[in-house]
Amino acid sequence: MCILYIIYVNAHLELDKDKFFVGDRCVKWIYSNPDSNAGEQYVYNMLSTQLISSASEAVADVSDFYDRLGGECTQYLVDRGTFDFEEIEHFFDTVPDDFEDCTESSMERLISPVQARAERE
Repeated sequence: MCILYIIYVNAHLELDKDKFFVGDRCVKWIYSNPDSNAGEQYVYNMLSTQLISSASEAVADVSDFYDRLGGECTQYLVDRGTFDFEEIEHFFDTVPDDFEDCTESSMERLISPVQARAERE
């Protein structure tokens, strides 16, 4: 009984994270929304390098930076019970992220490669 409880708590803590997966042309930002009408959904954001660059130039505040990214990115809502839910859940649970949470450190890690690419071009 205690073991199951510990596993549940660990899974629940994992769902509270924002996870970032950095690719060559975009960053995937995924988090779980347990309060959706479906009972749970994953919010899957695709952040282009152009969006990251414009957000970093337009705002100085960490919270405003993530608000801008979330408001202007390509966003998919994947509800529990839909075709893609299990695939996104498996990805979220098993693929190692590059970094987590919407912090100043994560903001800098998002901006740094974009700035480096701009300097090379």
